[in-house]
Amino acid sequence: MIAKGHKHGYEMIKHLEENHRMRISAANLYTVLDRLDADGYIKGRWEHEDGKPDKRVYTITPKGKMLFKLAKNKLKNFITDL
Repeated sequence: MIAKGHKHGYEMIKHLEENHRMRISAANLYTVLDRLDADGYIKGRWEHEDGKPDKRVYTITPKGKMLFKLAKNKLKNFITDL
């Protein structure tokens, strides 16, 4: 989702619910995002807007793009081999 422009947790949760009928708790999502950030696949930074709560915004790193491409190819091969 981050590679496609979804940049913060709430937006990702909303996207999963509206487009994939998946429900994930904020706690679970942020655990995954924190791990991906710690491992260098994404980069999170705090964004401040006056009058609004601060939010953590994520971008995919080059390492993350490589992992995404590898996973996508493996999934494609798996489906093809079925």
